[in-house]
Amino acid sequence: MRTIIIFFLLFTFSTNLFANNKKTNFGALAGINFSRLNGGHVEQINRIDQLTSKFGYNFGLFFRYNININSSLNIELLYLKKGSLWIRPFYIPYIWPKIWDGDIVWYSINYIELPIQYEYHLFKRNNGSELLNLLAGTFFSSVTKASDLWGFELAPSKDIPSDPLYKNINHFDLGLTFGLKYFISNRIFIKINYDFSLVNIHKNGIKRAPADFPDKKNLKMRSLLLYLGINIF
Repeated sequence: MRTIIIFFLLFTFSTNLFANNKKTNFGALAGINFSRLNGGHVEQINRIDQLTSKFGYNFGLFFRYNININSSLNIELLYLKKGSLWIRPFYIPYIWPKIWDGDIVWYSINYIELPIQYEYHLFKRNNGSELLNLLAGTFFSSVTKASDLWGFELAPSKDIPSDPLYKNINHFDLGLTFGLKYFISNRIFIKINYDFSLVNIHKNGIKRAPADFPDKKNLKMRSLLLYLGINIF
C-alpha cells in the first residue's frame, strides 16, 4: 500500500508540475496484455515451450509533456493483471506421440505500474499532426495481488507448496519498456508496448516454482501490452 501511495503522489506531482503549461496532455488508456515468465533455463521438450503466455488486462491514466515539436515525455499510472502458464509435456520417443500429462501452474499477478518514456514523433501527417511515435524508457511497479493455481493430473500430490505466492515473490519490479503509438485522430491513439522486467519474480529463487525448473533464479516477467488511449485535454 505504501508503494502504491508513493506512485500516486509521484504521478500527481508530475501532472501538477506542468498543469498550467499549454504543452501538456492528460488522458486515459485501457487495453489487454499477453505476459509470460521467461528464463530459468527451462528446456523445450519436443520443441514445445513449457513457459507460455497468459492473457490479462490493463488500464490507467497518462500525462504527456511536449518537449518540442519532435519529442515528448510520457508518464503513466497503470493497473495491470499479468501472469504466466507453466505446462509440462509428457513425451516418450518412438512409443507415444507428444501429449500433455496435466501438470500445469497458473501464475496470476496484479501490478500498479509507473512507466516513464521518452516519445519521439517519427512520422506526421501533411497537416503537421502526429501519426506514428516511438517510445522508450523504464518502468517501476509494485505487486498488489498474487496467486497461483497448481494442477498435477497424473500425480496430484507432487510438489505442491502450501505457502501463498504473495509472500514469496518480490513485490517491487523495474525494467525497460519500448513502444509504438499510432494516432487515429488528434485525440485517439493505439499504443503497443513491450515490457522487459529486470527483477526475478521469486524471492531467493527457491520457492513457488515447479520442481522441474533447473534454475529458478532467473524467472522474469515479459509483457506485450496493447492500448486504446484518448487525450482528455
